[in-house]
Amino acid sequence: MTTPILVVDSTFGLWEFNQSWEPELECLLRWSILTLIFFVDRVVGCCLILKIYLMMKILNHFKQVLLLTSIALRLVQPQLWRKILRADLGFIIH
Repeated sequence: MTTPILVVDSTFGLWEFNQSWEPELECLLRWSILTLIFFVDRVVGCCLILKIYLMMKILNHFKQVLLLTSIALRLVQPQLWRKILRADLGFIIH
């Protein structure tokens, strides 16, 4: 079984998925990620960290996710960070 590959276009925030993703999951993730990145680009300017966070979380690399969350919390107001995660990543974060 191959690991899904995520390709990030840093200009537009577009993600491309390889064929191992289920179409429904791909559609859901694409919509949520694009919504989140659009919001973050305008309000926080921290989309790269959130892109990496999402990629790590989706691929279940929990130690890296904790590290990136810690970094992001230093760069973004904690209340805003948690609000973003609850609003846009509720289906990913457990």
